[in-house]
Amino acid sequence: MTGLKFAFSVAPFLVLASPQSGSAQDPAQAFGQCLVMNTTGRERIDLMRWIVFGYATHPSVSDIISLPEDTLNTADQAVARLFEDLVTQRCLPEARSAIAAVGPQAFEIAFTALGEIAAIETMNDPGVQARMSAFTAYIDEDSFSAYFD
Repeated sequence: MTGLKFAFSVAPFLVLASPQSGSAQDPAQAFGQCLVMNTTGRERIDLMRWIVFGYATHPSVSDIISLPEDTLNTADQAVARLFEDLVTQRCLPEARSAIAAVGPQAFEIAFTALGEIAAIETMNDPGVQARMSAFTAYIDEDSFSAYFD
């Protein structure tokens, strides 16, 4: 793969893995780090499935994706159990500190960090990488030469 096509193929990964805008306070970042360090690969897969299911309900894609209600309920239940356990058991001290320092936004900051790691892990799958870079076969690199020489 040439340099330009490689750059295009990794662009979707960089969008998902981009850092959150703004500066989060340290306790919220510590809470996020705790979430990352205290989840298993299986739990992060469950989280990714739940995120993908959420995206699948958007009107722009819901007409091409059909998800059984029991699959959605199972995903919701798994994420609810994970959320509850992480906040009330595994990362309770970090959650308390983050909420005291930042307020409810601490959840968004911390769980964004966990979601980013889950997305990166998902993107590391060779099948996902192949699917996400398949469009590069249709790029005419010569059309870019006038702009990027």
